[in-house]
Amino acid sequence: GDVYKRQVSTQSTGSSTDIMARRLYTLLLLLPLALAVDRSKFKTCEQNPFCKRNRELTPVPEFLHALDPSTLDFSSSRISATLVAKDAGTAALILDMTFYEGVLRFRVTEKQTKQVRFEIPGDIMRTSLVDAKYKVLARTDDGLRVGFGDSVVSLSYQPFGLTLLQSDKPLVTANARTLLSFETKPENAGEHSQSFGGHTDSTPHGPSSVGLDFTFNGAQHVYGIPEHATSMALQPTRGDGITLDPYRLFNLDVFEYELVPEMALYGSIPFMQAHQVGHTVGLYWANAAETYVDVQAAADGTQTHWFSESGIIDVYLMTGPSPSAVAHQYSRITGPTELPPLFSLGYHQCRWNYKDEDDVAAVDNGFEEHNLPYDVIWLDIEHTDSKKYFTWHNELFPTPDKMQDKIAARKRKMVTIIDPHIKRETGYFVHDEATRQDLYVKNKDGNTYEGHCWPGSVSYLDFLNPKVRDFWASKFAFDQYKGSTGNLFTWNDMNEPSVFNGPETTMPKDCKHHDGKQEFEHRDVHNLYGILQQKATAQGQVERTGGTERPFVLSRAYFAGTQNYGAIWTCLLYTSPSPRDS
Repeated sequence: GDVYKRQVSTQSTGSSTDIMARRLYTLLLLLPLALAVDRSKFKTCEQNPFCKRNRELTPVPEFLHALDPSTLDFSSSRISATLVAKDAGTAALILDMTFYEGVLRFRVTEKQTKQVRFEIPGDIMRTSLVDAKYKVLARTDDGLRVGFGDSVVSLSYQPFGLTLLQSDKPLVTANARTLLSFETKPENAGEHSQSFGGHTDSTPHGPSSVGLDFTFNGAQHVYGIPEHATSMALQPTRGDGITLDPYRLFNLDVFEYELVPEMALYGSIPFMQAHQVGHTVGLYWANAAETYVDVQAAADGTQTHWFSESGIIDVYLMTGPSPSAVAHQYSRITGPTELPPLFSLGYHQCRWNYKDEDDVAAVDNGFEEHNLPYDVIWLDIEHTDSKKYFTWHNELFPTPDKMQDKIAARKRKMVTIIDPHIKRETGYFVHDEATRQDLYVKNKDGNTYEGHCWPGSVSYLDFLNPKVRDFWASKFAFDQYKGSTGNLFTWNDMNEPSVFNGPETTMPKDCKHHDGKQEFEHRDVHNLYGILQQKATAQGQVERTGGTERPFVLSRAYFAGTQNYGAIWTCLLYTSPSPRDS
């Protein structure tokens, strides 16, 4: 009995450290379950009708679309033709090719439009493509060969196919597997609503997806299509024993995301690059709607299948031949990287949240005391008056301009967060002006859309409209953003856009935008929302100083061309083992 008592005593009181260690170990085991992303909030391909339809398409030996050679039309730097479908009930399409130095652009659109299709606005990117003349090398009953620069484009008529070649070596082929798809508005368009997570998408135009397959001939790997938490060389999503969803491009607020390769994250750049010995080529799929990309290894290279929920097929093929040449050609298409202000290349001190001006001063002095270099200090949302952007908390930050001056005296800068959701509060000057000028995104019924985010009830500015972007830019003027100085810069967060009570934590797809001329659904423009806010913010920073200072704008959401306006970051990564690794 004495032995037993001594054993119990030793176990119960002799090692409190061991007990604490065991509890901590248990907590760490449970932590991934508590912190890992809830994937049930986000759609899979199977839950997304247009993805499921396109993924079920299979290669067919007989053509679905053929190029009608009698419709070929030649101009100095362009060639166009009609694509006819084997099925008489399928609408004819128009192929339009434009030749540039190092780049081939081709577009596929409806010959007779049943609905206005959204296209990426030209003013988003600072394009500097140079027209190139082409030369018809061969023309037969089966196809057409055209040379431009060091490259050749080969068109086949039945079935329609397009191949980019260099030194007679095929590098990328479009429609090699005859998966070209272009859904047109059906007669019963309004009968195609879909539901997910308690939300219903009215889908007023019915199925309107577009898709096309590309084979990167001879390339064993492909790279690109950020943002995904995966390896640099993209893993196959189809093939023997592979059960992955296709890579999804749909900007979403995915808090504490996991290393799951195909899941959508905060940004989308529909650019892909393939490399092999002696040749590198690039592909940019210019579509802002939700997009999926399948990747599959094949004997003749790597097969990919791209499909978007709406819009048109608008593709840029970059001829390379080197990785640096492709990067240069991509910058010609989407614009060069903006030269950042020098301070932004230094160390940034940021956390949630510095509580007041004294706290900021203490941090600043602490770096000075310990001789630690830093260049920028950041303020999160709590610095505002009740989460109203372009304001300051009167008690916690009563003299923001003097606070910035003190920081600047040590050659340092400050960044504040300014999100796109606007608190619906009468008397808040941004909301009052936006309401009076009718600048908000509308719901499907044409009324101002109301969602929920950090401030509570909010609405979202329609950055697709140039008038709205000008309005937003004007708010960065020193007499509008009171308390700001030339040493204050901006962080655009939550701009996927994030909507706490929305489907997949974002805006309903049947909300309405207006570009100043034409109305479009949110589904058409979703992936542009973040870059358009960042563009307007950068515009405001330039205008506030009369163009004498470079802007600094960090954005969470992004698209092709974001490099024109500022920086991005990877947001909140939570690393836990993938379910497939267990």
